[in-house]
Amino acid sequence: MSVKYIKVRFNTNDPRDRAALDILKKVNGQNVFIKNAIISYEEKRQNEQLVETILTAVRSALSNVQLVPPSVPVRNSVVTDEDTAAASADIADEFLDSL
Repeated sequence: MSVKYIKVRFNTNDPRDRAALDILKKVNGQNVFIKNAIISYEEKRQNEQLVETILTAVRSALSNVQLVPPSVPVRNSVVTDEDTAAASADIADEFLDSL
């Protein structure tokens, strides 16, 4: 079994170092905590790189797309005929009454 040792120094005059040291003091199993923090940091960094790669690919693909408005006019779907509107309301009322 091979074991590697490292030293970590904290400058207690530096607020970030002091905060890190305070967190570490509260933790049981400091070695496991530090190892998990390093692994989590690396996974986060890799995920950020993956997101950036995907965004670059999407931007590149979209830069080649030319959006053209539809050539066929869209019909207005609002009911303007009062008789049709009343009939639709009656059908909806009958359906709700049947529940």
